[in-house]
Amino acid sequence: MIIQLKEITESSWLVITEKEQEKIGLLSEGYDGDLTLLSKGGKVDFNDRGEVTEFFAEPIFDNIVVTSLATDTEHTVKGYPVDFTNPFEADPEDEISDLPLYTKTKTSTVYHCAGYYCIRFPKGWADAYSPKLATLEKYEYVGPFKNELEAKSHLTICKNKEKR
Repeated sequence: MIIQLKEITESSWLVITEKEQEKIGLLSEGYDGDLTLLSKGGKVDFNDRGEVTEFFAEPIFDNIVVTSLATDTEHTVKGYPVDFTNPFEADPEDEISDLPLYTKTKTSTVYHCAGYYCIRFPKGWADAYSPKLATLEKYEYVGPFKNELEAKSHLTICKNKEKR
């Protein structure tokens, strides 16, 4: 059986079988190069891509299928989706923040962050779409992510780390 990776983002893939397109799980690569496979059978952590290759007993990173995921949102800021029809990019020179900021009106001083995020609120981790900058400044967060699936994957990782 040949295993393929169907690209979701640059650091997350859907693991599928080549012929039947059967979904095996979701593989995500962290910022430090570690990887996590989430599947019906549970969660498996890997230190690097070599361990993933050994686990599947084949060079799955040579079988990456690149597809474009259409989003419901037409509007983006710095490549990240926004939940507003006509966003005004608020920080083109990254003077306020490295995050993709926008406002809902040209003169607004309320900044929103484009994309999906995982935010650690007092009651635990939750996902958010285009949150206010003030929220991200107040709480620990991970992101931005370009799609909901990648954010949900990281949310699971954050919640699992919290339990340890």
